[in-house]
Amino acid sequence: MKKRLYLLLLMLPLLLASCSEDLDYRTAVRERDFVKAHTILNKMEDKLNDFYENNEMVKDNAFTGSDYSNYHKFEKMCQNQIDAICTVYGEEMKYLADTNEPDVEQRLMVLYRDASNDAERIANKLRNESKDAAFDVSLNFKNNMQAIVDIINSILPPKQTNSSL
Repeated sequence: MKKRLYLLLLMLPLLLASCSEDLDYRTAVRERDFVKAHTILNKMEDKLNDFYENNEMVKDNAFTGSDYSNYHKFEKMCQNQIDAICTVYGEEMKYLADTNEPDVEQRLMVLYRDASNDAERIANKLRNESKDAAFDVSLNFKNNMQAIVDIINSILPPKQTNSSL
């Protein structure tokens, strides 16, 4: 009995890690593995799309305590996706700005455009359910990305700074 319990305790961290590793974009970002981070973003978006397609989005009119409707779960998933997009693209942009390669401005603009496209896809899906929630998500994305652009502009030498990012 003790041996089984010991083995279970040893394996528990491995089991938990394998469950969360496919969605832990933060680890990939810390390791500067942006290809893996983008793959994780795509998996997260696939899960979001699956949830949206397989659940009826009904807003609860009455307070339901700790039980959230599918709509509230979906709204939270959208916000988490936007946060992940900002984190992954933002860290990749900061890393790229630090390298100071010759074509850094163009590559930063491509990353910014890709992040904006990803965020717009999420906001459009949410807009089908609530224009207010979609506006909040879009505003959150714009504020986060503006902060990232400000950091990047402070990293780049003045001659390479482009305020149109």
